Order: sequence, then C-alpha cells, then structure tokens
Amino acid sequence: MVCIPAHRLVEMEMDGSETNLDMRFRLTNNSSVGSNLEYTTEVIVDNSKGEEVMKTISHAINSGKNPFIVIADDVNKEYISPDINQTDGVGEPASIN
Repeated sequence: MVCIPAHRLVEMEMDGSETNLDMRFRLTNNSSVGSNLEYTTEVIVDNSKGEEVMKTISHAINSGKNPFIVIADDVNKEYISPDINQTDGVGEPASIN
C-alpha cells in the first residue's frame, strides 16, 4: 500500500501504450541535502480508457470530501474506475534538483 497526498500528484499520462497510465508524484526531501524526489506508479487500464480514468481520478481529487481516495488496491480488488485492472507498484524514487 502506498499513501501519497493528492497535492503531490504532478502528472498523469499514458506512457505510449494504450494500457499503461503513469502517475508521477513529487515529494520534498527535508534532509540536509534538500533535493526533491519523484515517484512514478503505473496503473494498467483497459485498452484506450486512459483518458476516462485520468478524468475520474481528477474529479475524485478535486471534489472528494474524504481525505483519502483509493485509486488502485490490488489486494482487495478495489479500484476508482472499472477500467483499471491493476497497478505495477511504485518505482524507485528519482532525485530531481
């Protein structure tokens, strides 16, 4: 499980295929180094449904009353959209300065 504040979401885009939606989150590292970290997670969606899934996620973030929304929970098979099939986890953080 990954819990990242919605305001840290900086980009959603299809990665060139018709089924992989990349979501990028930027987190500030408050260490003495002072760098920023960017995490990417991939959500696998039904063929050509990426745009609809992005709109659903955006709507939930912008109008939701709950402080947490579930985008994709593979363990409990709970997804914000019926067009999401699974996640591909969260990649290693990349330092961006």
